[in-house]
Amino acid sequence: MLKQIIDIWRSRKTEERLYHEFVEMLEMDWKMFEIVMGVIGGGVKPDDVQDDLFRRDIEVNRKERSIRKQIVESLSVRGENTTVPASLVLMSVVKDAERVGDYCKNLLETAQLMQKPVTDLKYSQEVLEIGEHVCRIFQESIRAFAEEDEDQAREIIEDEGLMNKRCDALIEAIARSDLGANEAVTTALWIRFLKRIEAHLSNICSSVVLPVHRLDSRLKYEKRGSVQPDADSDAK
Repeated sequence: MLKQIIDIWRSRKTEERLYHEFVEMLEMDWKMFEIVMGVIGGGVKPDDVQDDLFRRDIEVNRKERSIRKQIVESLSVRGENTTVPASLVLMSVVKDAERVGDYCKNLLETAQLMQKPVTDLKYSQEVLEIGEHVCRIFQESIRAFAEEDEDQAREIIEDEGLMNKRCDALIEAIARSDLGANEAVTTALWIRFLKRIEAHLSNICSSVVLPVHRLDSRLKYEKRGSVQPDADSDAK
């Protein structure tokens, strides 16, 4: 589906520009995530990067509005029906990219609430492992979309389902633990925000393998590979 859409975009200067602008938006998100991962790793103080991160978030939001405005103007002025599928896809995934930036900011805000160093948290190792994993998924998602790699996109969607289970189990363990309120809440929020970032990346990758009306839909995977569409299960 995405290959056909990109062929349409690249056949016209406006659509080609918007496609590249969206990839740039994902790369802007990636830089924000790199910054906040430095905080999660304990090597950077939250207050030292707050202004830079918030400035980058504003730029991501501006990029989203710019892309949406250009889509509307393109459809309104030219009214080319062939651009409608491409426009619907981009309207959907650009919102996912904007939300990734928001969650990066939320991760930083949560770090500012913590009352002890990251390394002293009971679940610090688990949080770091999840963060490093999402780092890899982030880079692979940008590449999968930019290169129209359907196999990579499917792997990312499958991985997101497994990550959901891991994060949910960890949050449940925290809820049942005797941790103090500050550590329990901030740790659970970190895990939740990392989970949501991968969910939005998975949504973006769904545009590579799914038709327009099923964007954001979860694919039901089994570990050994068979894929069955689940029409009633959307990414949460």
